Amino acid sequence: MLSLGVAAGLLGGKASANATVLGASVAVATVTGARAEATALPAALAFSTADARGRTTTTTAFGGVTSASSGKGPGNGAICTAAFGTAEVRSGNSVTDSCTSVGFLFQRTQHDDGPIALSVKNPLDVSLVNPFGESLGDLVGVVGSVVDVPDAVHDLLGARMVPRLNSDVVRVVMDPARPRLETDIPAWLRGETRPKGR
Repeated sequence: MLSLGVAAGLLGGKASANATVLGASVAVATVTGARAEATALPAALAFSTADARGRTTTTTAFGGVTSASSGKGPGNGAICTAAFGTAEVRSGNSVTDSCTSVGFLFQRTQHDDGPIALSVKNPLDVSLVNPFGESLGDLVGVVGSVVDVPDAVHDLLGARMVPRLNSDVVRVVMDPARPRLETDIPAWLRGETRPKGR
């Protein structure tokens, strides 16, 4: 059956990509000491990009899209938009960003050492982001100044193809002092954007 796994360990990075029926995964590690792992289960896309020494990104998706990127840019961090998905970005032994999604809208997230948040995502607040981060595009630009890199590669690395649910209908933040109940709906109705990691 149709499946695709593409792994690229560049400049000493380590990458692993696995895919099953109707799944596609891409894992890219761009420097020594970086590790990227992506697993796409049926009907899924999984992207994993690690671009700095000591960074590890892992992602698994079933029936949807997940992305884990340690790069710069709006698509960095962990994104889970899947029937079931997990994504994690680590720096050394510390988790800097992680998410788990069940049924697309139900998500568990954690940013840095902050509290765990359990949320119901707003399905009307969606944006498309680039799963590769800016650094991979920069690296290909440098390589392209030495050898001919096809325009299709540049287009692919600049494509915004990962849907991200930006705001929460309701969110329970498991603060150590006491759990907090929050919502982004009033701010979303006013057109405000919730900063990632809040």
